[in-house]
Amino acid sequence: MNFSRRNVIGGLCAAALWPAGCTAHKSKPRKTMALTFDDFGLWFKSRLAPLQRDAAILAVLKAHNIQAAGFVTGEFVNSSEGDTILKRWGEAGHIIANHTWSHGHAREMPFDVFMADIRRNHNVLKGYQGFQPFFRFPFLGEGGEIGKINQYRAALKAEGYKRAPVTIDTIDWNVSSRFEKYLKDNPQGDITAYRDYYVKSCVSLANHFQAEAVVLGRPDLPHQTLMHHNILNALCLDDVISAWKADGWEIIPAQPALDAPFYQSEPITPTRGRSLLSVMIYDKGLTHPKFPEAYYKSGNKTMDSLGL
Repeated sequence: MNFSRRNVIGGLCAAALWPAGCTAHKSKPRKTMALTFDDFGLWFKSRLAPLQRDAAILAVLKAHNIQAAGFVTGEFVNSSEGDTILKRWGEAGHIIANHTWSHGHAREMPFDVFMADIRRNHNVLKGYQGFQPFFRFPFLGEGGEIGKINQYRAALKAEGYKRAPVTIDTIDWNVSSRFEKYLKDNPQGDITAYRDYYVKSCVSLANHFQAEAVVLGRPDLPHQTLMHHNILNALCLDDVISAWKADGWEIIPAQPALDAPFYQSEPITPTRGRSLLSVMIYDKGLTHPKFPEAYYKSGNKTMDSLGL
């Protein structure tokens, strides 16, 4: 008989002789995320044209058998290319959702004007296969102060919309901004340094926000991960997804994450561009896990040091 330490501990656990301290057979919570892509701005055309970029993103999602969600700003896709892209997303089984017509800031726009902007976008997007009434505020800004925020919450609910805040922010918009400047000057340049930085940051940030979920007592939360329909993801998304999977993340369909009741939480603390997890931690008076220093101020100092 094998009396190894593992077998002895396992036997004691099974017999419940150490109920308080025995952890040998406790399973770790699943780390799950859904992928959501914002904006669909099609103006950048170096390296890949917009339709090529879209095809590259869709090919990666198909290869990994991922159903994603696209939060579309109507003005950005108001073209034949945009129409083609939205049709492709719907036909591929992805969700199409509302990100306003003009990508204005809810804090800065009058309430009635902002709601009209949402309705205008709704009337365009509802004609596409895959459209569902989920809404995400541009800049993740709900409207400034709590009085106006509550106006938006009530109005969206009355119009049949579910809000879709995010929990994991990849800060890809800032990486892509620098990446685009590089590609304008070097359309066929080596992208290794940008890709490596981006992959590492995505894994690190995902685990930071998972630590926030644990602080809130929600370790099994299906995360909504914020990305953008941009050239960075057209060229690096496969590497990012593979790195997440290697780190133990499971990529789940967008639908169950969007439907999770947690995302209809109504914190008093304004979101102001932050993860819903972060503001919920403030609301509850809990202690935040330390944010990775490499990504302070959207990672600018780190990218500067790397020459990106």
